Amino acid sequence: MDFKGHLALDSLDVSIGSGVTGLVGANGAGKTTLFNILLGLITPTSGTAMVAGLDPIKDGASVRARIGFSPERNILPDDMQAYEFVRHLSQVRGLPKSEARSRSSDALWLVGLGEERLRPLGTMSTGQRQRVKLAQALASDPTLIFLDEPTDGLDPVQRDEMLELIGSIHGDFGIDVVVSSHVLEEVERVCDSVVVLDAGRCVVAGSVTDLVHSSETSVDIELVELASDNSPAAVAEWLQAAGHTVTQDGVHLTIAGDSDAVFDAARDAVAATGARIRRFGKRRISLEEVFITAGENADGPAPYASSTRTDR
Repeated sequence: MDFKGHLALDSLDVSIGSGVTGLVGANGAGKTTLFNILLGLITPTSGTAMVAGLDPIKDGASVRARIGFSPERNILPDDMQAYEFVRHLSQVRGLPKSEARSRSSDALWLVGLGEERLRPLGTMSTGQRQRVKLAQALASDPTLIFLDEPTDGLDPVQRDEMLELIGSIHGDFGIDVVVSSHVLEEVERVCDSVVVLDAGRCVVAGSVTDLVHSSETSVDIELVELASDNSPAAVAEWLQAAGHTVTQDGVHLTIAGDSDAVFDAARDAVAATGARIRRFGKRRISLEEVFITAGENADGPAPYASSTRTDR
């Protein structure tokens, strides 16, 4: 997608399957542009897009009737009640008036705003307004919803609650979800699969389970921080003296090497130094590490980039 010489999406070739999919990338990576193309709101400069077997440019109204969309921008009318707002958009998507009323009320109860449904949107907190946007995306009984940065502006408690809601949408109601985010930890928590964009290109795509895994070649130890000793450094020194490569970050130690052999050495080091273990196991490769590695390899073939299946 070319905006007057700026490529928002560059030769993007990806297919998204069912479940909860994370669309990840920094601001400006092309996430919102992709949503707009899939909704038929803008026409790609070249190439094609398909949603549920339909062309969103030729069949835009039919596509939008099947998809719920929660935009990133805060564009809610301040003087309108939450219920009236959700009901109105349900009717715009084609629901009869009576059905729109019942579904709007149900959707607001579902997102935890049943008792607040008659409040003007302008009196609601950021977290409540994000829930209203989610409710209007759900109210028209879509088969698929797009959520653009749904946790933006939320505090940690509100963020956890929103992520739980997103997970339940597919698990409890069978609605497929594509959630855009620049926070990898959130995607790792709630998504089945992930598509990572960088400068408009897909650099990683695949199952979160396949991408995030335990390393067979290193072990992580988290020690209990004791007030009057230096046990993490003592454990690290003991292991280094035994010939192991150790990286220390506060009370966290990462020991390189075959996990079975390292487990024995770590056990001996902890026993010899009198340290106390909080957590001990194979090092877990996070989605963030996968993303960083993909970025470093951006000039060559992107790992996992071909692991995309199933037309939406």
